[in-house]
Amino acid sequence: MIIASSPGVKNVLGDSVVSVIPVDNFPQALLFNPSNTNVYVGNVVSNSVSILDSENNTVAGTVDINSLPLALEFNPSNKAVYVAGTLTGVDGLISVIE
Repeated sequence: MIIASSPGVKNVLGDSVVSVIPVDNFPQALLFNPSNTNVYVGNVVSNSVSILDSENNTVAGTVDINSLPLALEFNPSNKAVYVAGTLTGVDGLISVIE
């Protein structure tokens, strides 16, 4: 079992760092997408979502969502990732990553 940790991947069972994956500023929200085995990381300060390839622990891409990504959710019926975000003075922003 592995978890992302500021910004590294740690083997929870062995308590050792397996890999360090640099992502954008202040990674907070995490989501595993079982349809493609990618890990999505919400980067609050940089208003982006990093897409990690969990097979080789690298950044596969970064999506600018123009809001602070606070929560991520996977929809298995359409295989999309929904990102709940906010901006100062604006509530209820949802971005969809397909």
